[in-house]
Amino acid sequence: MKNAPFSLHPRGRQAVPIFRLAAIGAVVAAIGGAFVYVGGFVTPHRLTPQRIVNTFEANAGVHPGFRRNHAKGVCVAGYFEGNGQAGDISRAGVFKAVRTPVIGRFAIPGSNPSAPDASVPVRSMALDFKLPDGQQWRTGMNNTPVFIVNTPRAFFAQLVASRPDPATGKPIRRSSRRSLPRTPRPGRFRAG
Repeated sequence: MKNAPFSLHPRGRQAVPIFRLAAIGAVVAAIGGAFVYVGGFVTPHRLTPQRIVNTFEANAGVHPGFRRNHAKGVCVAGYFEGNGQAGDISRAGVFKAVRTPVIGRFAIPGSNPSAPDASVPVRSMALDFKLPDGQQWRTGMNNTPVFIVNTPRAFFAQLVASRPDPATGKPIRRSSRRSLPRTPRPGRFRAG
């Protein structure tokens, strides 16, 4: 018996159903589409970490060796002395009667490492606890009474709105007012 030629006919001996080929094609297209989307080729204006970093640099310039936000700050190192009295409310090792090494950073927001300390009413503190069992606890806090944005997109809009006027180097207040979210007294929280 001779081998029958390849056939797409469903009754053929070596038939390959069309729906199988379509399913394989759909899977390949979906995987390819996912790569195209993640690469940003079909969404060039999507908000990305790199766009935020580029905007920080466009607003305040490039300062090698400094962070893009919270550029001005001071690092600290020390210990957290647990006294063991929080055992009723937590089983966390840091609250036992142990000494836990801590490194941290106190900073102000913004991209300018030379900003005056009193330029904004916000202060931040970031801490990294090194627990005895090898775990790390990391925390970051801001002391602002109200954070005037609540999404990365709103933060980016605030960042764009606070770009400096090329002639004066000061933020363009007119566009900032229109672009900032509707919150109580946002002017107190603008950097610069």
